[in-house]
Amino acid sequence: MHAEDITMKFINMARKAKPILYGLPGWIKYFVQHSVRVFFQDMMALSIRDFLVYAKYWLLTWACIAKVVIKRGPIGFIRELHRYPWMLYLLCVTGLMRRLIRGRSGLYLESICMTIHTV
Repeated sequence: MHAEDITMKFINMARKAKPILYGLPGWIKYFVQHSVRVFFQDMMALSIRDFLVYAKYWLLTWACIAKVVIKRGPIGFIRELHRYPWMLYLLCVTGLMRRLIRGRSGLYLESICMTIHTV
């Protein structure tokens, strides 16, 4: 391969990654506003046992996501986001879990959390 071909491939890859990179600050803001802050608001309504069950699966889910980021590295993860845009929606999975457990308790709450984490 010529140096010009490599340079053009890099420029094309950077052009394709721009929309994803520009969208990341919005996703981070959304995460802080709707996941972390709301997490503590919603969890105050649960019993201690239900809170611990939810917190366990919340942490396990984020550990799986972090494992993918660490395994691929930051550039590899951005490449994967470009290749599979649906992965951005994966970051909202804890919001789905929180929405589904509202008003639930006990084994039903645990089964919802377990199902979301497994998927």
